[in-house]
Amino acid sequence: MTERAYVTASAVTLSDSDTAAATSGQDAFYVGVGGDVKIRMKDDTTDVTFKNMLAGTIYPFRVLRFWDTGTDATDLVTIDDSATYS
Repeated sequence: MTERAYVTASAVTLSDSDTAAATSGQDAFYVGVGGDVKIRMKDDTTDVTFKNMLAGTIYPFRVLRFWDTGTDATDLVTIDDSATYS
C-alpha cells in the first residue's frame, strides 16, 4: 500500500492583483476558520468561489491564486504532498 505524506506547508497570502506572486508547489490547502474561498485553479483562467468551506478541512485542489475579495475564510495554508512512501 502506498501512502502520501505532507512535506511542506506555508501560510496563504491573499491578493486582488493578477500580478501578485502565484502559489507554487502545492497539492492541497487547509482551511483553519471556515467560510468562502475565492480561487483560481492551476491551469485555468477562470475564478471560482467555494461557499461555506468547512474549518479544519484539507481540500485537494491545486490553486494558482487565492483572492482577497470574495474570501472570508481565514487561516488558509497551502500544503504539498509530493512525497510518496511505500
